[in-house]
Amino acid sequence: MNEIQGTKDYKILDWVILSLFVIFILSLSNSIFVNQIGYFGALLFILIKAFLTRKNPFSKTGLELAFALYMLAEIISLILSEYQAQAFHFFTKRALLIPVLYTTIVVTTNLKRGKNFFNLFIVGSLITGIVYLVFAFQYYLNNQYLITESGPALIQNPITTSEIISFAVLFLFAFIINEKASWKVKLLLYAGFAISVLTLIATFKRTGWMGVAIGIVLILIIKKKWKILVPIFIAGIVLFLIDKNVSQVSVYNFEGSRAKKLYSFKTDGRAWSVAKDDSLFIINDYENGLLFYKDSVLVRKIATPEPATSFLKVDDSIFIAQLIDTRFLIFKKNNQEINQINEILPPGNTKDFFLLDKSLYTLDIDSGLTFYNSITEATTPVRFPELKGFIKMFVDSSSFFFAGDGPGAAVYS
Repeated sequence: MNEIQGTKDYKILDWVILSLFVIFILSLSNSIFVNQIGYFGALLFILIKAFLTRKNPFSKTGLELAFALYMLAEIISLILSEYQAQAFHFFTKRALLIPVLYTTIVVTTNLKRGKNFFNLFIVGSLITGIVYLVFAFQYYLNNQYLITESGPALIQNPITTSEIISFAVLFLFAFIINEKASWKVKLLLYAGFAISVLTLIATFKRTGWMGVAIGIVLILIIKKKWKILVPIFIAGIVLFLIDKNVSQVSVYNFEGSRAKKLYSFKTDGRAWSVAKDDSLFIINDYENGLLFYKDSVLVRKIATPEPATSFLKVDDSIFIAQLIDTRFLIFKKNNQEINQINEILPPGNTKDFFLLDKSLYTLDIDSGLTFYNSITEATTPVRFPELKGFIKMFVDSSSFFFAGDGPGAAVYS
């Protein structure tokens, strides 16, 4: 009787594990929060069952050595990092991803169940895509693509959405070129492919686009579809030859309602933005760092570890540059020399920042607000993680104003 009861209890555990894993699969393309509930919930109940049965449910995959070496590299990187708090945060996030493989193997007991999981992922991605397209259409009507240069952040960051939906695009494309599929199946595949491609385009993020382009080329090479590859290759060469991108800065003088062009000059890389310091123009160049021009003559160049996206003058001698990886470099001018004196690394994905005298506020969509009392000295930052989810802010002497992707704003004092 006890054995029968125990078997029933284990079946209940199996049902709970399966249900949570289905939640994990269906939410892969939409909600990180729900996805984590499904994944960690399934893993937790697998461990509970292993404890009750005294059996190890996990089997070797042959990747254990690779995982061990990867974790060793992460630990060494953590020890040597100048930003150990952030490094530890990223280390834990990556370490917790490894059990995904073993959890999937435990739950996928046979090939049929594996196919069902795959179909659920595709269906979940397409439903997410349809919902995203509805919001993207409204986003387009409100002219927000032009304002934000990005797709809507419906549930998660548009970059994350584009990268996740790119998997669905590639899977469906691989099935489309499979000549063994019937016309009915191909019709469904084409419909799903169209939805996923439109969703990918609607995210307006090149990371997903480039990933899909490379993936499609690899699939065509594997399938030896030379009749498709050759025209694509020729078109790529033609576009490369005729594409003439020019990075040019133009200086105008406004007199009343008239604008008079004084001069212009070209940069070797891609001019991202322009700042002014007395008689100098500071160009944030994507490839070449910070370029200092006097009129149209390059007089100084400061290389940056990553492309600089903005450069601001704090006072007559202090400057701050934000890099594309959200780092901030602090520079000090002494006579004619400009040297870096500090570096600030916000804890998360920085969406906005605000300078108040020599204090810096950074707003991370995933880590909230961080306050640095002095940008010129190494000080301990003060964090407000409860203020995450916002992408814009304004600070005055007594209040903080925050805005997200949705309607309305939040005010703190």
